[in-house]
Amino acid sequence: MIAIIAQKYAELCHKDYQEVYTDLLNACHTYVHKRARSVALKKKIKGLF
Repeated sequence: MIAIIAQKYAELCHKDYQEVYTDLLNACHTYVHKRARSVALKKKIKGLF
């Protein structure tokens, strides 16, 4: 899915596909890790009460 989005975005913005793909991949990984930390923190807080 990311590859398709990167390909279309690169075509529309006249940018290099590989550059757009790596930027999108990094953004997705950052989101996943941020979300996982948030969920873990919520579980810890919930466990205290």
